[in-house]
Amino acid sequence: MAAPQPSRDAFPIVGIGASAGGLEAFSELLAHLSGDAAMAFVLVQHLDPKYPSILSEILSRTTRMPVVEVKNGMSVELGHVYVMPPNTRMTIAAGVLSLTPRSDDRGPHMPIDHFLRSLAQDLKSRAIGVILSGSASDGALGLRAIKAEGGITFAEAPQSAKFDGMPRSAMAAGAVDFVLPPKAIAQELIRIGGHPYLDGTSAASPSEPSEPLPGGPDALAQIFRMLREKSGLDFTLYRQTTIRRRIARRMLIHGVGTLEAYRRYLEEHPSQVQALSNDLLVNVTRFFRDADAFRILERIVFPIIIKQRPADAPIRIWAPGCATGEEAYSLAIELLESLGDESPTVPIQLFGTDVSETAIVKARAGVYPENIELDVPAARLRRFFVKMDGQYQVRKAVRELCVFAKHNLATDPPFSKIDLIVCRNVLIYLEAELQRRVSSVFHYALKTPGYLMLGVSETLGPLSDLFSVVDKKYKVYAKRPTSRRFDLGLGSFDRKAVKTGAGRVGKRVGDAGGSRSDLLQEVDRLLLSKYAPAGVLVNEAAEILQFRGHTSPYLEPAPGAASLNLLKMAREG
Repeated sequence: MAAPQPSRDAFPIVGIGASAGGLEAFSELLAHLSGDAAMAFVLVQHLDPKYPSILSEILSRTTRMPVVEVKNGMSVELGHVYVMPPNTRMTIAAGVLSLTPRSDDRGPHMPIDHFLRSLAQDLKSRAIGVILSGSASDGALGLRAIKAEGGITFAEAPQSAKFDGMPRSAMAAGAVDFVLPPKAIAQELIRIGGHPYLDGTSAASPSEPSEPLPGGPDALAQIFRMLREKSGLDFTLYRQTTIRRRIARRMLIHGVGTLEAYRRYLEEHPSQVQALSNDLLVNVTRFFRDADAFRILERIVFPIIIKQRPADAPIRIWAPGCATGEEAYSLAIELLESLGDESPTVPIQLFGTDVSETAIVKARAGVYPENIELDVPAARLRRFFVKMDGQYQVRKAVRELCVFAKHNLATDPPFSKIDLIVCRNVLIYLEAELQRRVSSVFHYALKTPGYLMLGVSETLGPLSDLFSVVDKKYKVYAKRPTSRRFDLGLGSFDRKAVKTGAGRVGKRVGDAGGSRSDLLQEVDRLLLSKYAPAGVLVNEAAEILQFRGHTSPYLEPAPGAASLNLLKMAREG
């Protein structure tokens, strides 16, 4: 049975970028696309700004689809090919192409990244990005944006590209789903063109209901089990609408139609379990993302933190979900500029954490493609970065301020005595129960007063009374003191069988059928399996039930009324 055709109002749009050698690659790709393609195509090439382009005329000889040069305000139609004119910058919004004159200054000209980013924002999971032959790295950040929104990405195979710099840069950024020569890219586009994932019937937004995945809940549960065993992460605690969309995306890429078939595929290809895990960890990041939010930090938050800082005390900032480090380094740079001449004398401790070890390794290196010129002003590039081999590396003095570590907000102990937490667009991908726990972790980790910045679409939910609003639009909050106790452990997740150590604790003290002695035996088994030198067993209120090993380096009785509360007994630091 033929695949259903997308509606004329909701169809995929393919953004195709190329530079040197692009004409040959464009021609080959279009020559192998059928005239009734279930999508539209927008071509962006580095062109000489001084001369008119005849690219649309040349390409019209290779395809039956109409090929037109873009005019400002032109709406994209199904089955058409659009070519960006020279000496312009192009974006898309609501399916309409907009042109602006290319800037006369010497700033970066990255027309492919510029367009693909707008395509990702406009079409979400219906965006498709293709990078063909070209030198340098234009397009790598645009493909990252498309993949982060749930779209599909391609790069020309380096061995077929006349110039392989752009395809290799996109591949190095971890942004590419398919690496193929132009003919094979065309064949894949035809294959996926009519797929329900791309037909606009379900969006990538985590707030919208998801389409049911064919194959049943048992297969999904087994996929979650494989993910836990491979990555240590329990994705049942993440927003299920997003998780299901991401799994559907992987199924589309691998050409499997049901969850059961995908489960079998993962069992036969174990490396793909990690690939799925990487896809589920949504990675939306860039330097100085949302400049207005950073201006709030510069004008309001940093001056207060600097003024209230006790002598010799460090300024401590935590960036959870830091991905490949752009957010953390942006915060460090903004703080150094706010400190001005005082920066050499003020100790700074900035912690960037993420559940992805791969992302953390990249963050520690601090090496980024030259495309970051789109987001980092030239003055900051000169002061805080070193250019080498067509890439930028964060200067050593800035890297030494930042400590990057793998850290799971759901299970790992939080940092403490933090002045500012910046955690944008992480809570939106968590289920309500985990959102509540993470919000309480943030409250515990902050000084009083300390500051929290969330993403513009996120809220603190039932814990909003624990914070006062500093800026409503950009979700900046100040911590309020409270005597409320929080569960910072795993108690609230035991019933979901969250994996801990080498096994799982399935019952809590007081649950029917589980005595205290049963629980202690289970804890013995878990600790012995990990050869843990010291620890404590606590209940949901963080009251210590049992000491294990020599805990005095970490715990001591608190002054005042006797208490076995773990948080009160924890030593300074």
